[in-house]
Parts: sequence; structure tokens; C-alpha cells
Amino acid sequence: MEQLSQARRRVLVIDDDPSVCEAVKLAVWQEFDVEFAHDGPAGLAALRAARFDAALIDCILPGPMLGDAVCDVIHGTWPEVPTVLMSGFVEDGMLEDMMYRRGAMACLPKPFGAMEVRSILAAVLPSGANGA
Repeated sequence: MEQLSQARRRVLVIDDDPSVCEAVKLAVWQEFDVEFAHDGPAGLAALRAARFDAALIDCILPGPMLGDAVCDVIHGTWPEVPTVLMSGFVEDGMLEDMMYRRGAMACLPKPFGAMEVRSILAAVLPSGANGA
């Protein structure tokens, strides 16, 4: 018998801008559960506390850790969690260069639209992944 209800995939958004967090949630709420962390340490605490299928990380975060350092810790501790770097401060190739150096699977320049968020998540997550 086919299972009628599958676990929803979970996305962690690490960004200090509430409007960015809300934009991601509005873009993917039908398919993903979205949790927010507003700085690097809070994001890492969320990852220690629960399983996430992907993490979207702002490059410029308040506090002791920038997004690239958060990305490094995620790759060292939870290598199975795909990461996407986000930034509104994008110069020619800068975000892509940081993505490659930090092992992120994709980059998402700000501002972005709902289709861009959905496309990025579709690209970094295995199709049919349900968090199992």
C-alpha cells in the first residue's frame, strides 16, 4: 500500500533580514517547512537540534560569524546538508567565487523571486527527497 503522507522537507534560512526570511517561506511553504535563524550561532544551534534538508545562508550576518564561516562549519559537521549562499552585495562573479571556495551547491543573489528560490531548492535537493 502506498504511503499517503510523507514527511515534509525542511529548510533552514540563516538571515538577519526578516523580509528575506518571509520571502523564502512564502515561496516554498506548500512544499517545505521553513525555520529561521538570524545569525550564525543560532543557525548552527538549529542544525544541532533538528534535521534539515537544505540551508540558505546570507553571506553578511551580524555577530561573530559571517555566512562563509557558517557554511564551512555546516560542511564539516553536516556534509549531507546542501547549502546555498545568498547576498545582496554581488559584484561580477563574487558570490559564485565564494560559493565554490566554501563548497556551497548554489548561490542566490538578492533580491530574488519565488521562482528562483524554488528552482535553487529543486537543483540542490534530490528529486523525490522527502526527508526520510
